[in-house]
Amino acid sequence: MKVDFNLLFWKVFGVNQRVHEPLDIFKVERDKQADEKDYSNFIKSDHLLSNKNYVQQLGRETEIFYIFFINYLLGNSQLTQFYIHQLNNITYNYKIFNEINIEKEKYINMFAFQIALIIEKMYFNNIDISLFNESLEENSINPFLCRCKLKTKSKTKKALSCVFSYMNEQMSEHYLKNKIKLEEISPSTFEKDLSQWEKGKSLPSFIKLLVIINTIEKGNSPEKIGIFMQLLLIRALLHIKKEFKLDDCIKNKFYTQLKNFRSTIKKSNLTINEDIINQQEKYVINFPSSENIDQDSINDTLKLLHFRMNIFFESNYPNEKVNIILPNREMIIEKFSKCKTNNDYLALLNSINNVSSDILYNQNINGANNLVRFIIAVKIEDKILFNQKYKCLDRSFGTLLSLGGLKKKLITFSEILKDKNDLIECINLISEHIKKLSTLE
Repeated sequence: MKVDFNLLFWKVFGVNQRVHEPLDIFKVERDKQADEKDYSNFIKSDHLLSNKNYVQQLGRETEIFYIFFINYLLGNSQLTQFYIHQLNNITYNYKIFNEINIEKEKYINMFAFQIALIIEKMYFNNIDISLFNESLEENSINPFLCRCKLKTKSKTKKALSCVFSYMNEQMSEHYLKNKIKLEEISPSTFEKDLSQWEKGKSLPSFIKLLVIINTIEKGNSPEKIGIFMQLLLIRALLHIKKEFKLDDCIKNKFYTQLKNFRSTIKKSNLTINEDIINQQEKYVINFPSSENIDQDSINDTLKLLHFRMNIFFESNYPNEKVNIILPNREMIIEKFSKCKTNNDYLALLNSINNVSSDILYNQNINGANNLVRFIIAVKIEDKILFNQKYKCLDRSFGTLLSLGGLKKKLITFSEILKDKNDLIECINLISEHIKKLSTLE
């Protein structure tokens, strides 16, 4: 069963429930049964979902993160687009890296480079980054709390907790106009929170992060948005360190790389995107911005993504060749050549099992299995079975087959494999057909 990534992802930012729609962040009351059912199927038995629904669930966190911060919270400025896109890049890459069990150093480089890029972009745009620097050095959010005290002239925790409670009340009145009901938080609750936060025993929830930033800055200026993103990043780093119980060795490597990347980026001209992208692609697969993707441009988007993924893997694994040995490969080839009837093919189909997630390159092996199953389904010439195996094969390619315009027609594939009983020849014929029609070719 998959990890509950939705819950894991939003906890990083202080949201302690699943988020299926943007306003779920505020615990808006609505009927979530359909969303929960789809997500439960995605976690437990994703074969029940259509490929379209599967892909929606796969990218749900980044989509909602983008919509919420751009449409609901921070506005659609070029700088905000940049922050959110680079944070979503971390999520996309983490999901890919997690599937292929990539080395810890690659994770460190990914997080360090992306955060360095965001912070140096702020510095380049004359946004104060001192709170981020101080919090990173102190390994706490205390510098943000000190800034709150300074701004409000609060000399004690009790005084600041009253300010926070009043700010929460003001926020509640504002959000209520949009039918969003925030929980009332008393000064005594904030006073207990402040003690916990200052000692590093807990971290603010997302709503309380909003209280903190609205206490530090008014309005919605680039300065305020930048400081809020710094607060969000510090909160995320502290949460990840605690949640994943990172040892000192990993933490020190991260801080060293962050410092190195910031120094390198600072020397670059941040107005020249090409220079930054060339650096970035060594450490991160730079996914296309979601606001630039539409149905008309999806082919170009897929080509660009394929190109960037190749650059990343060539930079990180230049001399590595993966030799995948399929379980029972020779047996499958031999049995395939002897199949005469549909029952023979069905028996072979039922004998091909997926390997477990703890097997190295399990995704590649299972993807190859899906190709063999698809070929067998074509030979059987049963439309329902063909559709099922096409769906599995399409998913192995990340649905790039259907997105790239590969038509799902049994008669076409049956014609290609007509009178062919050599499995390797069939694989080559199908592969050539896919390449011919694929947008990645």
